[in-house]
Amino acid sequence: MSTTSATIHGFPNFKYEPLDLSTVRPSIRLAILQPGPRNASIRVKLGRSAFADRPKYEALSYTWGRADDLRAIELNGTRVEVRKNLALALVHLRHASEERVLWIDAICINQSDLEERNRQVELMAYIYARAKRVLVWLGIIMHSQGPKVGDEDLNDLGTLCHQSYWRRIWIVQEIGAATDLELHWGLKSQMDQENNWQSRSGVWVDFFARILGDETTNLAVKLARQREGRHGDSFLLANLMEVCKDSLCEEPRDKVYGFVGIAHDCQDGSFPVDYSKSLFEVYEDVVRFQYRSTALNTKTVVHFSQLVQRLFGGTYQMQRDLGQKRNPFVPLQSNNDRTKAFKAVGVYTGSVSSVGCSYDEFIAAPEATRKWKVSLQKSQTDLEKLRRKNEGFMRVLLDLEKPELDRIRAIEPNFSWKGAKDMHGVLGVPTRGSRSEHELLPLFKFGPEENGETEPSAPRLFSTRSGVIGLIPSNARVGDMLFHFWESDVVAVVRLEVSYVRIIGRAAIANPEYTPSSKFFTPNDWMQDTETGLDFEKKGIEIYMDIPTLQLLTQ
Repeated sequence: MSTTSATIHGFPNFKYEPLDLSTVRPSIRLAILQPGPRNASIRVKLGRSAFADRPKYEALSYTWGRADDLRAIELNGTRVEVRKNLALALVHLRHASEERVLWIDAICINQSDLEERNRQVELMAYIYARAKRVLVWLGIIMHSQGPKVGDEDLNDLGTLCHQSYWRRIWIVQEIGAATDLELHWGLKSQMDQENNWQSRSGVWVDFFARILGDETTNLAVKLARQREGRHGDSFLLANLMEVCKDSLCEEPRDKVYGFVGIAHDCQDGSFPVDYSKSLFEVYEDVVRFQYRSTALNTKTVVHFSQLVQRLFGGTYQMQRDLGQKRNPFVPLQSNNDRTKAFKAVGVYTGSVSSVGCSYDEFIAAPEATRKWKVSLQKSQTDLEKLRRKNEGFMRVLLDLEKPELDRIRAIEPNFSWKGAKDMHGVLGVPTRGSRSEHELLPLFKFGPEENGETEPSAPRLFSTRSGVIGLIPSNARVGDMLFHFWESDVVAVVRLEVSYVRIIGRAAIANPEYTPSSKFFTPNDWMQDTETGLDFEKKGIEIYMDIPTLQLLTQ
């Protein structure tokens, strides 16, 4: 399912009877597929039923397909158009002599009614769980003769496992909630006409018992194994979003809402579904929900914030979705708002000891590059290793695209926080294991940075005495501190103002070795790194930010 999109507008010439949307006695519509031969037109009667009436139905799980490829069906006597893949599924599922009661999202939900859509999406997992059977429609494939596995050709089974169906966001919820699953597909040869194909089906368990494949390359096997773990932590909201980050949907909000109905930590109704919200609002909702719901929130919040923005298509898509509306984020205004701040565990990576040429100068002027290399000789580290690192970093800089460069930017939060020197001499708030939300927060000071930069320009190269190199925003200067975050290439540039600490921008740090697949360094565990000295358990410092700062830092 994918429930809100400019291309999903329902049936404008069909009038739906309203559903009971109450939580006391909610109801759904059921599509009663009328019997007929293969070549007859498709006729569907639409009825309503409350769950309290114990309706018997099968739920269809399928991919919507192209919005511009439509087929006509008859719905309660009215001609409407559905997408081709659904029409083919109905042809396949229709009995010759008896009705078949189905729940089908595109037909049973009034896609033009926002309130109904929101409520039905919240019920989605329950709808599939209550179905006596979930029917998975994989589409029609071209027969490819090969070795037999039971009654099927092994080549055909391989083709079925790589159908676009397995990349859908909603499949995780639909197959995860199902108690009985059945696979359906069509099979045709190259000589067959368009409407001449064989109907095939198989039981879920039997189908996957015949499949040999690696879940890293076989999408069907990956989803089947994920379903097996549906009773454990893999079905927490954040884990579902992470594992299924490459799954597809037409509506970006479904990258979150597609899992709410089945995520164990959302069963208490604390995460409402609302398609009228902007992507910025949904971003804040899910980040705050995750921050409240796990003991590891301070460790993971930066990584998770990056994940959500990537799922939404980045800042450009979020701004585009916002249109002419104002950004809904509200910055912290006073110490009364301190409980709305996020604490993120950062590890002190070093302090800026040298600021080199700007990125633009590096690209344009060979002399600027030469001076930069000379300046590295002042570092108190293994120069041979540093020169090797710098050589790889120069290659990275030449390949940077503008969106990547734009992330290295100045940030101007409206507050700083009271710091205290930790055991390593870094000014911050050292972590002390698990801390209660009722524990006192540091004192915040509000107002812009004194003598802050007003006209930011291109990022600049920098180095530390220990040999860390990278890019910093143009407002950074010698003495500014750098903090890395778990499983993230985000580096916060933090400045000391007497006894207060403030985030002033985002930097990027070079990898120790040139890696084409990863342009900047990303710490990926809690263990100490021999070169950078990252140790999140022992050197963690609590960095404070409000929602606008977190979004800018992780965009």
